[in-house]
Amino acid sequence: MSTVPPGPAMTATTPSLGVRQWHEDRSKGTIRIAWASAGGRGMPRTVILVPVVHDGAKWARSPALIEKLRGDPHGTWSALGRLAPRSVDVFREGDEDPTRDPAAPRAVSIRDDYGERWGADHLLVLMIYDGPPAIGEQGDVRGLAAPDAADDERKRGQEIEAVNRFFEKYDPRIVTRGLVRLPSRGRDKASDTVVFALASCQYPADLTDGAPGDHGGPDAPASASLVRLSQLLAPNGPGEAQPESPSLLVLAGDQVYVDATAGLFDARTRSDRLRLPYQNLMRSPGTQAVFGLLPVAMVLDDHELVDNWEPGVPMPPPTTKEQHMSEYRRFQRMAGPPLRNKRALWCDFAHSEVPFFLADTRSERNAPGGANRHVGNWLEARIMGDDQWEALQTFLVEHKEQVSFVVSPSMLLPRDLGLLREPSLALECDDWDGFPASRDALLAFLCEHDMRRVVFLSGDAHTSCVAEATVRSDGHEARLWSVHSSGLYCPYPFANGTQDNYACNEQFVFHVATEPRGPRRPYECDIRSLMWEPGDGFATLALRRSGSGHQLDIRFHRAHPTEPVEVQIPG
Repeated sequence: MSTVPPGPAMTATTPSLGVRQWHEDRSKGTIRIAWASAGGRGMPRTVILVPVVHDGAKWARSPALIEKLRGDPHGTWSALGRLAPRSVDVFREGDEDPTRDPAAPRAVSIRDDYGERWGADHLLVLMIYDGPPAIGEQGDVRGLAAPDAADDERKRGQEIEAVNRFFEKYDPRIVTRGLVRLPSRGRDKASDTVVFALASCQYPADLTDGAPGDHGGPDAPASASLVRLSQLLAPNGPGEAQPESPSLLVLAGDQVYVDATAGLFDARTRSDRLRLPYQNLMRSPGTQAVFGLLPVAMVLDDHELVDNWEPGVPMPPPTTKEQHMSEYRRFQRMAGPPLRNKRALWCDFAHSEVPFFLADTRSERNAPGGANRHVGNWLEARIMGDDQWEALQTFLVEHKEQVSFVVSPSMLLPRDLGLLREPSLALECDDWDGFPASRDALLAFLCEHDMRRVVFLSGDAHTSCVAEATVRSDGHEARLWSVHSSGLYCPYPFANGTQDNYACNEQFVFHVATEPRGPRRPYECDIRSLMWEPGDGFATLALRRSGSGHQLDIRFHRAHPTEPVEVQIPG
């Protein structure tokens, strides 16, 4: 028996900046889990993945785990996922060594059947610290033995006691931020219905529209949309999700606003300007209630950099474009989708056998010679680079016989209303309208390949709409749909798009040369708007698949959800 005098207390708590998860059809039986903390408590001694179940009132350790702990506490504890913080994945770039940074996001890949042996459908990410609990955190008040190689068993016992105390002093807010929903067995296999959520644009809360993380009152306005989404993910009973609960969340850009104060109250230091927007997002009640419960695919848009930024436009000091891109990769892609390489942000994946392409329509914008757009070159400017354009074409052809989704932060259709009277107003547009060469080439490509099952998803304009388009030329015809989700929180009306800004129902003709140096052929595009809906919120899309045809039900969620728009897609 150890005679070492007691040391500081041991504390168990969840990551202060919450958790995230990622899995897709190519994950091959694994799920990737990421977490982050503000780092004020230093490096935890270990991170433990505790299998939990919902008993109808709260989350608790699984009965199978409790039973095994009674019989063999130390052996059972050793069999759990216990991670050394410096041995898990940390995003690296350049010569930095983030392994010693307690605030660096971390991630680990585990088997997606991790909970089955414990009879659990969720797990809780718990961080164990050598020290007393911080304000608002639970912890064991007993002493922890000083480091001693012969005292490992006692240390495991202290960890168990710290976790026991965590659940005894149950705090729903702290539990929620560390909760990860595990994939159900067979969830990635094809089913008749696949449901996912679409949103964008989470303007940060301030003193008037936010709330502290431990608030017990009504949900703050800035978190209301994500809190409503979390209610769709809440279990009806033990391990049972609500009917048509989304199994994927797509966020189409502007998850953070690094330029929220337009320079008026920006952080003084470079590190704070880069770090604080992400910490504010990740500690918000809405984010912490959602991000661990389903895979989240996040794409980059201008406010991860600066308002309406595109290559050629200087970044405001003291930061650079490369630093902002690095923070996006560090915080928004640590769990997934996997990065292709250090430079490319675009990728594709499949979720329940539904193919998605995540486009980067921001960082690869270019004009001839690498210049930024101006009055002399806007007709030739491109919204994405050659490699991404070729990959998008390949994706569309490979999945021609399936319903596929292309995620683009910038809206493809409908067009800006001003273009009807003056096409050169495209130079003032920040979406696909500002790059007519790319928009027209994409529409022509869809037409030439007679594609009829492509749905484009977008954000950025702070309004919600559904439109369908038909493109015809020389016996070829394409049919496509555009679904645009409003912002999760966009409090300034002057910055929000409305139906009056767009040509909701129009027919226009454009010309594209489909072969190098070939003649420019005419294409006719007919656009019909099916719905416009103002206000903050998110969309859910339910794809109902059958051999004879598919139905896509689109619903915009506000305080009271809209009636769904039903889109019929050929089988």
